[in-house]
Amino acid sequence: MFVRHNASNWQDPPDFTFEPSPVWLDDGSMAVDEISKTFLRNILTKSKGQLGELRRDIDAKRWEVEAAKRVRQNIRDGKDKRDEVEV
Repeated sequence: MFVRHNASNWQDPPDFTFEPSPVWLDDGSMAVDEISKTFLRNILTKSKGQLGELRRDIDAKRWEVEAAKRVRQNIRDGKDKRDEVEV
């Protein structure tokens, strides 16, 4: 019943086309020469290296947060006698 009352004529949307930016002096061509490929590969390689470093930093920070949560829980459970606010 829902389909019968809400049916409409469907038409596929038109294909997207490239719209150049008036600010960046774009055109419809794509750079495919070796120099451009090498430049982009270098950026990708550097980015992957930075991603590895950031993941290590995230893991270290996550460990610190988990340790702080454990300390807080120990204080609340009475296993640790330190003041929760000072910790």
